[in-house]
Amino acid sequence: MKEGEHFTVRELLKPLLLASSNVAAEALLSTIDRAHFLELMSNYSWEIGMPSTFFADPSGVSPRNVASAHDLFALATYLYTSRPDILEITRSVGTEIATTTEHGSHAFPSTHPFASDPRFIGGKTGRTPEAGDTMLTILRIDNQAVAIVVLGSRYEGRAADTRLLISKVENILKN
Repeated sequence: MKEGEHFTVRELLKPLLLASSNVAAEALLSTIDRAHFLELMSNYSWEIGMPSTFFADPSGVSPRNVASAHDLFALATYLYTSRPDILEITRSVGTEIATTTEHGSHAFPSTHPFASDPRFIGGKTGRTPEAGDTMLTILRIDNQAVAIVVLGSRYEGRAADTRLLISKVENILKN
């Protein structure tokens, strides 16, 4: 994405959710006052059951951003029950935004290692030096939606950590 290009909110959600585009997050924020935008994000997180969450920036790269595993589980529950349209975006292995008079063509691959798994309902990855690798994964296991939250993994460990948790859930559900 380049300076001066114009995108719809729906177009910006794709790079934001699939490729963890910090540029897309900042572009969304640029539509209103920064402090007001962050306040709206915080208020919304409280409304959907995320009381420990704090946003210092819209992209999540600030070391002052905070979210607990409990809060991310609440987010998963909210998305699953109330915003399947958001989860639908995250299910894609990637997307392309075609050239228009407002912007050029762009391709955004998914950063989620389970995006091609047929059980994948949706999810989001993240990474900062302070938090390590993080990942929210919602899968259908034995006809049940299961949310798995991984925090603090080291580089590329989040996929292995999630696979381990998936196998434990599968064993529990079998017994």
